[in-house]
Amino acid sequence: LQLGTDTFGPETADAYELGLKAAWFGRRLTTNLTLFRTDYGNLQEAGNLFTPTGAFIPFIGNVARSRAQGVELDVNAAISDSFRMQVNLAYLDSKYRSYPNAPCSPYQAASGLTCPHTDLAGTTRANAPKWSGSVSADYSHNISNDMKLNAGATTYFRSKYYLYAIPEDLTSQKGFAKLDLRVGIESLSGGWTASIVAKNVFDKLTTVIATPGPAANGSTIRIPDRGRSVGLQISKNF
Repeated sequence: LQLGTDTFGPETADAYELGLKAAWFGRRLTTNLTLFRTDYGNLQEAGNLFTPTGAFIPFIGNVARSRAQGVELDVNAAISDSFRMQVNLAYLDSKYRSYPNAPCSPYQAASGLTCPHTDLAGTTRANAPKWSGSVSADYSHNISNDMKLNAGATTYFRSKYYLYAIPEDLTSQKGFAKLDLRVGIESLSGGWTASIVAKNVFDKLTTVIATPGPAANGSTIRIPDRGRSVGLQISKNF
């Protein structure tokens, strides 16, 4: 572990993947199943060493080994000539295999207790939700000889995951689901489209970044993700 420096060695990854693609009912239904595993060596991690006084020392270095493995399933279905659905589901198990002398949690430091350095082997890595995926539906239909109506809805979700290298509930994001909607018209001869796009329709509050506060006082700094937005999107093909 190198403290207060930006000097570190290369990270290595051994990746393995096994997949199966299939088409059904005259290709109106396609499925793609993938199993994967990636082993990381000399894993590069960054963070801070906190002390009971509130001071911290930034560090970056080759500190650990980890493994990410899981399965992904993609399904595309043409329900009719106008209506299609897509489903994506992923299961991920991403954990440290070895992280000796890991820094203490800043919240442990805030308690003023002596925290022995421990091995984080077996704990979940940051930004690795166990479950994630999306479900989309798209509808397209001619409303005149030259105009087409396009509409779509997408809901995407994640289970709980951590946002800081040392897994702590105070720097985690609980599971959520969000919904995006889109409706518009398209000119078949003019090559232009105009759509109303709504993102995060139910204004679900989630966090992009969560880190311990500037001092080891038990506080947490959170940067929220974008809230609900509605916009007009116009495009033209030349």
